[in-house]
Amino acid sequence: MDQQTLILLGQYLNENLSLETCDNSLKKSAEWLQAMQVDDVEEHISWLEEQGVSCDCEVVIKLYIPAREEEIDDKEKVTE
Repeated sequence: MDQQTLILLGQYLNENLSLETCDNSLKKSAEWLQAMQVDDVEEHISWLEEQGVSCDCEVVIKLYIPAREEEIDDKEKVTE
């Protein structure tokens, strides 16, 4: 999964999911990927699982937040 897709997926999940509503699956991630007409949704879901993610909440915690922090750090380096 490319960085931009990961960021967009994470933003969607972060805005539309709370820990109380997590069903311990990647259902919302798969639904978002399908809605965005991303090629090979199953391949993207497999990639998420390979990263140690087993549910939508973990996409936000383990992948989205670190990716955003990295993106912010990269922007700060450019402006220095």
